[in-house]
Amino acid sequence: MDSYQQRLAKRKAESEALRAKRDKELSGRQVERTTREPTAIRQQPTSTGSAPIRKIIYAIGLSLLAVALTLTGATLDRIAGRDSSDPYRTGTGHVTKCTQQGPLTWYQGFGYWEQCTLAVDWGDGFPDQVQIDATLTSADIGTDVPIGEHKYKGALSYVVVGAPHRPWLDASGKSMFMLGYLPLIATPILIAFYWQPILSWYWFGMQRRYPGEPTPKPTGWVWFRRIALLALTAWLVFYVGTGLLRILRHLADFLTTLGLM
Repeated sequence: MDSYQQRLAKRKAESEALRAKRDKELSGRQVERTTREPTAIRQQPTSTGSAPIRKIIYAIGLSLLAVALTLTGATLDRIAGRDSSDPYRTGTGHVTKCTQQGPLTWYQGFGYWEQCTLAVDWGDGFPDQVQIDATLTSADIGTDVPIGEHKYKGALSYVVVGAPHRPWLDASGKSMFMLGYLPLIATPILIAFYWQPILSWYWFGMQRRYPGEPTPKPTGWVWFRRIALLALTAWLVFYVGTGLLRILRHLADFLTTLGLM
C-alpha cells in the first residue's frame, strides 16, 4: 500500500513539473512575439541592387527607341521626295558635281544618297549655286534640270521641278518623326523622377538630420554640385521645350501635307 502511494505521488510530481516546464516555454514564446526589437538594431531588408540597373536600362531603351523612330521617319521622308508645286521662283540648274552620303545621317536616315551641287540661272542676271539632297545622282552631272525655290518662314529650300513626290509616304515619315520625339522628351523626365532621391540628397548636399540637429554648413564642393545640377535642370527644360516645338512644327507640316492647313 505504501509503495502504491509513493508511486502515485511520484507521478503527480513529475506531471506537475512537466506542466510547469511547458507553461514556462509558452510564456517565453509569447513574450518573444509581442516584444519588438529596438529600431537601432532591427535588421533591414537587404537590397539586391538591381533597381538602379533597371532604371538605366529603361532610359537607354527609350533613347534608342527615339533614335530609331526619328531615323526611320527621316528615311521615309527622303524616299518620299520633295513637293515641287507652287515654287517661289524657278530657274535652270546645271549639275556640276555629286557626292555620296550615308549610310547613316540624322536628317536623311538610313541608306546611301547623293548630294549634288548645281549652278542655277534664275533669269535675272544673278546666277546662284545651290545643293540638293537625295534627288539627283552622279549620272545627272553635266545635265540641265528645272529648279524651284521655296520659302518657308524665311528659310530657302530648292527642289527639282517635276521630281517624283509621294504625299502618303511623306505624311508617314512626318508621323514617325513625331513619334520619335515623344521618347526623347520622356527620357529626361523619367531620369529626374527615378533619380530624385540621389539628386536631392547627394547632389544638393541635403543630408538627413535628426530633430533638433543643426544644419551643416555647405562646403564649396556642395555649392559646385548644386550649380551643376541647376544648369542640368535648365538644359533639360530647354530640351523638352524645343522638343515640343519640333513636334508642333512637324504636326503643322503633316496637316499641310494632308491639305488640312
